[in-house]
Amino acid sequence: MSPIVFIVLHVLRLVRTFKTQSKFNYLMYNFCLYGLYLDHPLEYKYT
Repeated sequence: MSPIVFIVLHVLRLVRTFKTQSKFNYLMYNFCLYGLYLDHPLEYKYT
């Protein structure tokens, strides 16, 4: 399976789960953003 098809299927699955579990996905999205926010200060500190 080509990567593009895999990405499209993954996005469609995320959209479908977002419609059914919007609150859970919203929490996960914020959690991922928080993780990125925590990672970047460490990168700036060590570079």
